[in-house]
Amino acid sequence: GTSRRTHPSDSCRIMALMPYMQFDEDCKKQISLEKLARRPYVPAAVAGFLGLVVPKFLTVRLLTAFDKNLERESAGHVADQLLSYTVGHNAFSLAQDEFRALRGKEIDWGWLRGNKGRIGWVFCPGDHWAPKKLWEQVKGEGAGDFIRFCEDQFHGFCTSARASKGMARLTEEFLGGGGGGDDDDDG
Repeated sequence: GTSRRTHPSDSCRIMALMPYMQFDEDCKKQISLEKLARRPYVPAAVAGFLGLVVPKFLTVRLLTAFDKNLERESAGHVADQLLSYTVGHNAFSLAQDEFRALRGKEIDWGWLRGNKGRIGWVFCPGDHWAPKKLWEQVKGEGAGDFIRFCEDQFHGFCTSARASKGMARLTEEFLGGGGGGDDDDDG
């Protein structure tokens, strides 16, 4: 008999956490960040300068005011690393590459539909990288069996125990095959 040979990628699964898939010409934040990213040394120099003159306690306060999920201890670690020339340059160089790669590109809905059982999607409110309209497109295109919209998360690192546990629970649910419907408010 003929046996089907499997490829290692047959068992590959993708957890798309707030995926940035397409440049949004209507998003003012993306357009502004793209302009900054064209010369990554400029925001890097500003970050480096601020790292030298802004006291750590003030940076921690600003970070925790900006990110309500950020715990004070995590904010301290972020403050130690965030405001440096190297980190600023790396972040904006990466952004420059992403903007170049995604500007003018169309999403391959056919491929996504063909792999919908292998892809888990997680979206959050107010995200300008993976906006709610992308969540609606993914649902409308039938591009996923596991699609979640987390009201209490934002696009960024999970820096609190609660957020980390929530993402771990979603990942376990996806990888374990638990649930397959569209929960609009899970997370």
